[in-house]
Amino acid sequence: MRMCVSIVLGAWLAPVRVAAKVPEAPASAIPVTTDEQAAAKAPPTSRLTIASETTCPSQSAVAEALAAMCPPAEWPSGSVQIQAVGSKLMVDLAFHESTRREVDVEGDCGLRAETVALVIATWAGKLSSDAAVIPILRGPAASARVESDAERRGVALPATERELGLEFLVAVSGGVAPGVAIDFVETRAPRGLGWEVGLTLPAQRERAAAGGTTGWTRAAASVGMNGRVPLGRWSLSVAAGLAGAYTITSGHGYAIEQGWEALTGGLVAGARLALPWRRLRLWTEVRAYKWLFPQTVAVDSPAGDRIATITLPSWDLQGCVGVAYPFR
Repeated sequence: MRMCVSIVLGAWLAPVRVAAKVPEAPASAIPVTTDEQAAAKAPPTSRLTIASETTCPSQSAVAEALAAMCPPAEWPSGSVQIQAVGSKLMVDLAFHESTRREVDVEGDCGLRAETVALVIATWAGKLSSDAAVIPILRGPAASARVESDAERRGVALPATERELGLEFLVAVSGGVAPGVAIDFVETRAPRGLGWEVGLTLPAQRERAAAGGTTGWTRAAASVGMNGRVPLGRWSLSVAAGLAGAYTITSGHGYAIEQGWEALTGGLVAGARLALPWRRLRLWTEVRAYKWLFPQTVAVDSPAGDRIATITLPSWDLQGCVGVAYPFR
């Protein structure tokens, strides 16, 4: 009797195993693979192309900084090219119009990326009011200055740019002659009005008359206004102004060989197409001078009789190629 009770009690106390159906995890609890996470974080395809010739900042760093300022879906269509030149970054922007921005930066690559991203967003008009990161453009500490209202709002201000150039020319009026010239230009960048001065010295040209040869040249100085517009990476400048020349003549092969010197004045106009190259600017130009006061050379015999008259050209046409060093 005691044994039966024990058996019954043992069977009653034995643990009962019930097969239970494990509930399915909700969709939000399903683990996500690494590839899926990366795809979720990747920004949508953009029509903006960013290329950097330096790793500080890199293309990816600029893209991440730009994404913090405006959604990638709102990025503009165009291209951005970044070059590092010493302590400066050259940022070439090609959106609705093309321009180059020159930014003074420090050595921190993160700050460089944020600065370039701010330039892109500001110039494209895509800077979000609730941007997570809005860096302040700063130059070197030694060049501290008072910021204007436009600068505090992050608006890119037009800059005054100056350049000193050296050119080689070919004059084609009254004969072909090579020459050299130097000029100084001050204008607004990337577009705007300015002024320029220049000095031009063509080689001597010759005219044959009355059995001899008359050589002549005009050393000219000019001052005028100019205007510049960007054309992608190129820039087109047009200038016009006043010119003065010092004309020098000499006779060879005559019975009496004498020289003659005189001043003249006129107008000058030209068009220049320039391309930036590293820290310099390469350009080609077509220029024309119109001299308002006629100049003639008289050839007399030993007896004082006029035997020939040579009229110097009233136009001077020149084709030029040159290199300039821009600075601000």
